Amino acid sequence: MLNKIFSRKYPYLKLLIRFFQVEKTVLNMSKKSDEKADKLNKELLTMKKKLSSLEKGYKKEFNTLKDNLDIYDGRVNLLTNALALSDREKVNEKLASTKCKNIVLTTYPTYTTGNVGDAMITDAFVKLIKEHNENFEYVRVFRGESLDKLDMQHVKNIFAPGFSVSPNTYPKNYKLFAETNKLKNFNFVPFGCSYQHFVPQNSSFSKEFYDDNSIEFLKDLSGVAPIPCRDRKITEMLMSMGIDAFYVGDLVLFDPEYINTGYFGNKEIKKVAFTIQHKAKYCEQSKSILTMLRQKFGSDVKIFVTLHGAHSAITKKVIAHAKTLDMEIVELFGESENLSFYDDVDLHVGYRLHGHISVLRRRKPSILLVEDARAFGFSATSETSYGCFQAMDGNKVSEKALEEVQLFLEESLESEFKDYQKVFDFIDTQYNEVIYPYFSKLVVN
Repeated sequence: MLNKIFSRKYPYLKLLIRFFQVEKTVLNMSKKSDEKADKLNKELLTMKKKLSSLEKGYKKEFNTLKDNLDIYDGRVNLLTNALALSDREKVNEKLASTKCKNIVLTTYPTYTTGNVGDAMITDAFVKLIKEHNENFEYVRVFRGESLDKLDMQHVKNIFAPGFSVSPNTYPKNYKLFAETNKLKNFNFVPFGCSYQHFVPQNSSFSKEFYDDNSIEFLKDLSGVAPIPCRDRKITEMLMSMGIDAFYVGDLVLFDPEYINTGYFGNKEIKKVAFTIQHKAKYCEQSKSILTMLRQKFGSDVKIFVTLHGAHSAITKKVIAHAKTLDMEIVELFGESENLSFYDDVDLHVGYRLHGHISVLRRRKPSILLVEDARAFGFSATSETSYGCFQAMDGNKVSEKALEEVQLFLEESLESEFKDYQKVFDFIDTQYNEVIYPYFSKLVVN
């Protein structure tokens, strides 16, 4: 919006430059040029008046825009608070009427972005519990809700799938209780713990980002039981701070229905899904990969651009390009059931970590472009690194990513994607040796 203002007001910039040029000329005028200096001084005075008038107009327009944005933000906050209050009332009603003993803290924001990956984390966790306790009942509560405001009299267990161990996660991401000691009155179970940072590189996983309060909080949690992490980079980082942790993997990788079912490659690709990145800086890279996919597969293969979050300025740019390539747009954001769309997809290529993992979960090949620390941790875990490519090259968007993905895709098509066998073998082994035993021992009242 500001870019439009400045381009529209370009005469102001032009006049301002002329003003400085004249002012400099006046200062350099010799005493012999009094007449010319007077003329320039008059021009200078006239321009000052014009500049002053234009500046007042810009300030007025800017303040109007700012006021409109403030009003919009205020309405969004009011609506968000109203929805949160409504959710809280429903949760308390359910807790009281059912006397439910289990709360599942979800990272899924039902009334904002509708990120389907967050919904999938929660539902994958519940499915793993129900493998051992089919009568498991729970109340889902958003992580940003204060537990002090809930009717907790019957609650014994607080489960936190995908719990973030990022700096200041409590109370920034998770409100929990105002007094952390209250948490000790419950069986608090974080699992498949996550970490967030924009930059996809090793230095993003550093204890230097943590203050004493954050470290103390996480140490208290690990004092009850080691913290289960979703990638090895998170595990190593926590251990470097004296926080007991161990690697389990991302919850979404493990679906009991697919475990130990075998994998025989993929001989024919008829449907491809592409997930859009979070950040605008990857737009050109994203569009170039879409172009490559259409050129590679031709018009006989259906290519879908799937949305894991709500529409944005970024998605609009990519979608506009996808439509020129005769690609279909599919909205998957919302509840995790929407991801069943991937049941009929043969291959995924894209930036969304849980698009990548959701397809692997279904014993299908996927190519991930690593755009942030979440995906970097997954790709830096040797057992899940196959098919992952860095979208960044140092501090800039990678110029090699397109070529690397294209070459990998060509080799995979030739081998019928059979090299993904090692990824699925690992998922089976990890489930059998870590996930299944852990959930079989999980105390669920």
